[in-house]
Amino acid sequence: MMSGIETKIKTEIKTGRQRVTYDTRAIYAPGSGTPLAIHLEARGTGGMNVDCLVLNVADEDNDPICSSKAYGG
Repeated sequence: MMSGIETKIKTEIKTGRQRVTYDTRAIYAPGSGTPLAIHLEARGTGGMNVDCLVLNVADEDNDPICSSKAYGG
């Protein structure tokens, strides 16, 4: 799930369509060394607005939780 989101963001950057501010943050439970989720945010000059939470689970069918998933371009 996370790699699909990151690939779309990378494509916009590599093709020169957008300048992007990109941030990822791991979210941990207290006392745990394993993240519960990863929060991805990306904003771009060509309309990119991505804000997704990717849960750290083994289930490949688990979709990210996104409040915005506009890649622009």
